[in-house]
Amino acid sequence: MRSTLLRSAVAAPGNLAADTPPTASRTATDRTGARARIPTTTLVLALALSLAAVACGLRTAPRPAEDTAPVIDGSVETTIKGPAVIVRWARAERSADGRKLYDLAAFVVERSRDDGAFEPVATIDVVDQEKIRRRRKFEYRDENPGAGAFAYRVRAVCADGQEGPPTPAASVVVGGAAQ
Repeated sequence: MRSTLLRSAVAAPGNLAADTPPTASRTATDRTGARARIPTTTLVLALALSLAAVACGLRTAPRPAEDTAPVIDGSVETTIKGPAVIVRWARAERSADGRKLYDLAAFVVERSRDDGAFEPVATIDVVDQEKIRRRRKFEYRDENPGAGAFAYRVRAVCADGQEGPPTPAASVVVGGAAQ
């Protein structure tokens, strides 16, 4: 008789103990103190969903691309040393919307000859992002640009390739007096 009752209790429909194997469940109690078995997969799924719900929020509001462009404060300085032109500029510290810049990757130095179109002449990589003391000033030496009137400007570039606006151009005359 006892084995018949045990078999019928195990095989009864809706019995949580009969629906899940004993190794794949946990015991929980409800408000009344009754014990029920909860499948382990249900617990794992509930835990994963709760962690995903916490982790998938936005940290900040989205920003338009033009607001995240790196901006170089100040202007470019040019000097002549022998046949070379030295171009100096300050580090880009902020983006166009005024927020601190964390992903500065490079500078592109552009040159114009005799009021022509600007063309890139050099890319200066920024390799001190992880350092405590970062370079504040950068320079580029344009060796033997030739004689004539030149203008130089610089653009900052972020790690994702986004270029900022150019600095105001600085003019220099090689083979004559600087302007």
